[in-house]
Formats: sequence, structure tokens, C-alpha cells
Amino acid sequence: MANPISVRQLVCLQSMWARRMRTRGIAAADSRELRHEYIAAATDGRARGTKELSFADAKRVLRLLFAEQGSKTMTIADAAAARAAGTHGRKAHYDASGVMLAGEQQFALLATLRHAIGWDQARLDVFVARQLGGAAIRTMADANRVIWAIKSMMRRQVTENKGVK
Repeated sequence: MANPISVRQLVCLQSMWARRMRTRGIAAADSRELRHEYIAAATDGRARGTKELSFADAKRVLRLLFAEQGSKTMTIADAAAARAAGTHGRKAHYDASGVMLAGEQQFALLATLRHAIGWDQARLDVFVARQLGGAAIRTMADANRVIWAIKSMMRRQVTENKGVK
């Protein structure tokens, strides 16, 4: 049997599908049947619903949604910026090259995480203020502190949900 859809894929698929429906002006209540039809068409009938997707089929559906929505991948082309995205803000890390400002990709990732965790913008703003001591996100270090905290919360939710049956 093929590997089932991962939790990360499921969250991403639901978020992208919701965005697709919003851009088309379709209510969330009406989108379930459309999603099932889309999945069945994309997988050549192997799956009829989101949780029936295999890992490979989910990957295919996500690629189709990305292509359809014209989404850019979240890769960072500049090596220095990619390193900063992974290291700035860590307690033991000091980068003598200076402060890097948070960019469009960090704010796009925050928006994706906000949708995945089910928060509205006001809730995210309160969380950011608490994480940064009342400041807004300006630098890569600020963005990383908030992103890492949200990802950690999401990982804890997943492990807690696995334990509950």
C-alpha cells in the first residue's frame, strides 16, 4: 500500500483549496464537492476525497494547485539570504555581515502559517507583539523568531492529535 497523505500536505492542500475558492467567490460550504471532484480528476479516480490521497497523489494535486494559482515556490535564490533565513535570530548565532531585513517571502510564509493554524490577522498581530516584546517584524531575526514559534506550536498540535484516538 502507498504511503498516505502527510499532515503537512493536508494542511497545505486545504489552505490552497480555500484560497482557490475565495478567488472564485465560492462559499466554503459549497467547496467540498468541488474539491472531491478536483481530486478525483487529478488522480484519475484513485482517490475521491482528501484523506484518501496517497503521498504521491497529494504531491500531484498540490503541484496542479500551485501551477493553477501561479504560486511561486518558497525557495530563496540568494545563498546569503537563504542562510540568513535559517540562522538569523538563533541564540548562539552572530552574523557579522549585519542585519537583514525581512522580505516578501518571510511575510508570505507567515500568511501561509497563519492560515494553516487557523488564525486571523488580528490574532497573528497579538502573537507577534508578544513574541517580539511589542515590536513589529522588521528583520530576518524577528521573522524567524515568530515563524519558528508557530511551527513549533503546529508540531505540538500534530503530536497531541496523534496521541488522541
